[in-house]
Amino acid sequence: MIKKLSNIKIQDNFKQHPPAEWKMNYKVCYYLIHGKFEQPIVINKDGYLIDGYTTYLICKKKNKKYVKVKRG
Repeated sequence: MIKKLSNIKIQDNFKQHPPAEWKMNYKVCYYLIHGKFEQPIVINKDGYLIDGYTTYLICKKKNKKYVKVKRG
């Protein structure tokens, strides 16, 4: 499904533990090489992110308005 990026809710535990710089660099390189994200954004029924925080951060940095998400 497609969801507005700004409507995805981020829990404090994600915000308090940002991914390491090397991990973000790897994920960006993967995206540039393959043209897709390695990890999908997964949200629960209430719209909270439960997986794919690095993908979320990359989308946010690239100013994407809408993103594909999966329900988990």
